[in-house]
Amino acid sequence: MARSPTVWLSIMQNRHMSLEWLQLRPWDGSQQTAFEKLCLQLLSREPVEPGSTFVPKRAPDAGVEGYWRLGSGAEWGLQAKFFLSALGDSQWNQLDKSVARALDCHPKLARYTVAIPQDQSDPRIPNQQWFADKWNARVELWTKWAKQREMNVLFEYWGETELLNPLTEGRNRGLVLFWFNKHTLSTEWMSARVNERIRNVGPRYTPELNVDLPVAFAFEGLERTRQFCEELSRYRIQLQREMRKATRGSAVETVPAEWDNLRSNVQEVCIALLSHVEPATSAMSLTRALDAAGEATGHPALLMIDALNEGEGRLLWMDFLSGVVEALRTYRHIALAISVRDSYTDITIPEELDGSALPQVWHRGFAGHEHVATRTFFDYYGLKAPSIPLLNPEFDNPQFLTLFCKSLTNMGRTEVPRGIAGLSAIFRELSRFCEHKTFQTAGSRF
Repeated sequence: MARSPTVWLSIMQNRHMSLEWLQLRPWDGSQQTAFEKLCLQLLSREPVEPGSTFVPKRAPDAGVEGYWRLGSGAEWGLQAKFFLSALGDSQWNQLDKSVARALDCHPKLARYTVAIPQDQSDPRIPNQQWFADKWNARVELWTKWAKQREMNVLFEYWGETELLNPLTEGRNRGLVLFWFNKHTLSTEWMSARVNERIRNVGPRYTPELNVDLPVAFAFEGLERTRQFCEELSRYRIQLQREMRKATRGSAVETVPAEWDNLRSNVQEVCIALLSHVEPATSAMSLTRALDAAGEATGHPALLMIDALNEGEGRLLWMDFLSGVVEALRTYRHIALAISVRDSYTDITIPEELDGSALPQVWHRGFAGHEHVATRTFFDYYGLKAPSIPLLNPEFDNPQFLTLFCKSLTNMGRTEVPRGIAGLSAIFRELSRFCEHKTFQTAGSRF
């Protein structure tokens, strides 16, 4: 059974945990990859000079798992090896190859950190070579290689102690919870939570009744998915293309000042688009773990709060939503999405959370997609599609369309009846169904 985060943290503070590295959550089926991810996250939290940029990498990595591009132009790279036992010739050769590759491919490298989850043994016995002795000899060799390339590189070692010190800090407890508690925020854990919500929602969730709507693209943006990044790239390319076309006209000479301002604004937009293209327990501990998970995957973890206006939520969120949003601002790898009916925004959304604080996307049901929605729903309920499109505004509402189809089915009909009498019968059945559901809901409260 996996240790609890509290026990694990205590073990780390007491420095008795050599075998606890075996509890590291595998990533892509590999603890080596998981160790690389963890070390990168720790490196990204190191204090550096202003104007620095952190650059994580994927295999093949040219000798560095990731690096800081410092404000001075120099680079601080990291190499992580998940070696738990004494290093032999094979392990030292791996390090030699990584260092040589890093020196060849990163000519601005000024600092190179090697992370291995074990401290250096250093008994200082005459005529014997231990870890510290071999490390010092390797640093001399690597320094010589760097000087041959006219480079001055500082080689440093992150062992168990150097890794545990930052992990015991409060700000990094989320890393501990995520990486050393395999069950929390795992794929299985996430699936179980989703299945619980599906069971609670009941028949209101029907995956077969999916109508592709433009509002879904907002979630692609929150997750920084490949589709979203490709779409941004298309917008950027199109904007640059239109800008080049415009420069061939007479506007450049007619209004030069305004044109320079426009060109500057377009460049800022293109840079902003480009910056988003590169794929970017207590409640606090779980939030930190969620942030660590988002950082590890390279996509923000999506935290969704649906239907703020339902139940007791409409009495709570006005007082607590601002605090939730403010608390999440410190986590760069968590995206928040909330939903609320527009008629309830005044009593659920605080005034300070306006459109600038919380970007808004309006979901207008099936408006503009009535034909596709009707066909999808009628096919699902085994109904014959109407010969004339149902363009009444009520059919923009997914809930109304669901109840309409259920009413037809309950009446034993397979198509929409013609005439006022037939429609009246449907609406009577719909009203009866709603009264029944209202009675059930009200009765469950007493």
